[in-house]
Amino acid sequence: MAKNNLKSFTLIELLIVIAIIAVIAAVIIASTGSSRISARDSRRIQDLKELQTALEFYYDDHKKYPDISTGCCIESSSVFKDALVPDYISTLPKDPIYPDQCYFYRSSPDASYYKIFAKMEESGNKAAENDGGTLSNYFEVYAPVAHASELTMWYVGGVGETGTWSHRKKITIDNTGNSRDIYLTRISVQYNCPSSGANNEICPASVNFDDVRFAASDAKTPLNFWREDYNESSNADFWVEIDEGIPGGSNGDIYIYYDNPSASYTGSLESVFGSDLVAFWPFDEGNGDIAYDKSGNGNNGELIDASVGISEVKPQWKEGRFGSCLHFDGGGAVANVDDSPSLDSLNQNLTIELWLNPETTGRSIMGKDVSTSNLHFIYYLWTDGKQRLYLKSTSDYIEDEDVSTGAWTHIAVTRNGSQYQFYKDGETAATDLTNSPGNADLSPNDATLYIGGAHLGDYFQGDLDEIRIYNRTLSSSEIRKHSSPPPTGISFSSQE
Repeated sequence: MAKNNLKSFTLIELLIVIAIIAVIAAVIIASTGSSRISARDSRRIQDLKELQTALEFYYDDHKKYPDISTGCCIESSSVFKDALVPDYISTLPKDPIYPDQCYFYRSSPDASYYKIFAKMEESGNKAAENDGGTLSNYFEVYAPVAHASELTMWYVGGVGETGTWSHRKKITIDNTGNSRDIYLTRISVQYNCPSSGANNEICPASVNFDDVRFAASDAKTPLNFWREDYNESSNADFWVEIDEGIPGGSNGDIYIYYDNPSASYTGSLESVFGSDLVAFWPFDEGNGDIAYDKSGNGNNGELIDASVGISEVKPQWKEGRFGSCLHFDGGGAVANVDDSPSLDSLNQNLTIELWLNPETTGRSIMGKDVSTSNLHFIYYLWTDGKQRLYLKSTSDYIEDEDVSTGAWTHIAVTRNGSQYQFYKDGETAATDLTNSPGNADLSPNDATLYIGGAHLGDYFQGDLDEIRIYNRTLSSSEIRKHSSPPPTGISFSSQE
């Protein structure tokens, strides 16, 4: 009988063949899946371009785009459908995996601009990366800028800025309880995502509030602002300069914009409070033993009792004119600031301004002094309530009209060589120069600066807030701005 030379597969060989077939099948399936994703993304690009064409035809007829500033999913919006179908497009396209995701449309508040977003499935999609938009892995189409002759900050920020702000709220500032105008105010916001309701909660793209911007009542003119402090993903306090002002006895509106991933922080202390700050103590810590200097010069104040055995009480935190403030008991409680070159730089040009609520008069507000004949300066509230600024010695001083006790008052004093001027609540006050040191140079000393008193005694009794020292002469308009009273109230609209 003939011998059969055909060999059968061994078990190991069969397993190897099966494994090879499985790998090939997986490659084919993966390739097919990738092709399907690529095809869906290509369809998304084509759909948005068709919508872009339809929207331009709509604009030619109506001189605006469909007005949906709150945004919508195109697939489910009857407003968007009624605007375009059938006159400008036969049917509305749908995202290939709708309703898992949709094509999102949003117009500007005046409907002069729009954007449509489509989320791409392919990571790093080249079309999404090169569409000129700001969102990663989203393909975006938008209106030609030429159609929007007056773009709002919804889409354009300050000079040189790019990107879009997805949300805003209107802020109404109530100044009905004041007789004076507001040119500067403090705005506090809370971090909450998603933001909802008419309150001060916002959802910025940055947990540090870097993308927050403010605009005037026209909703497009950028306003100068400074972020005084913030807690990541929690809250932030901003100072905002309102150029047009809000007259006393009336309300005024500004806008806050947020949620722009491409925006970085652009506010600055100098844009709001001016240059040449030597020291700035807002007293907004609200707790602890340090009053921090926000000028950048490191003139921090340590809360101490300068006359242990008399009061043995440090300055106390309490609600202030803006945020918190410090209360001084008149018995030795002071904020002690170490001597520094910046403090000794005060000479021919200087400004000191602050808010105070005195309980009694005849007290030193602040001083950098060693003796009656060796002092840099002492800012004093005289027994008759007059502001008095001592320079060089207690024999050289200027003074003005009285300041009332039991009420908050903004006071300031400036020097420009031999010219001196006091201010009260932003207005010039009669200034007595009888004992003025003229244009004499001030003598630096190595004394610490006391806030709430002087080394010669007569410690201040009452509340102090928002103290600023400059080594230049502020203008009357700057001081008027800085003396803006706090609003009667601040309210926020719902998120747009």
